[in-house]
Amino acid sequence: MHVCRPPSAGHKQYNEDCSSSSECDISRGLCCIMQRRHRQKPRKSCGYFKEPLVCIGPVATDQIREIVQHTAGEKRLGMYRMH
Repeated sequence: MHVCRPPSAGHKQYNEDCSSSSECDISRGLCCIMQRRHRQKPRKSCGYFKEPLVCIGPVATDQIREIVQHTAGEKRLGMYRMH
């Protein structure tokens, strides 16, 4: 069962194009990251926060939630932390 929610004002959702992390919805654990795919040109899009160094622009780390609820179309990946 899918639940539709209106997008929050001014915050981009998962996989939307961005130029800085401030555009992405940090309350859902998103920041602006550079995505590189084979044979495609690199693009900046909102993706899940892994560590501050991969995010483009400043990130308010105090607003990041540990547990993120994924929507139906998002890829489920385990949370791996670098130690």
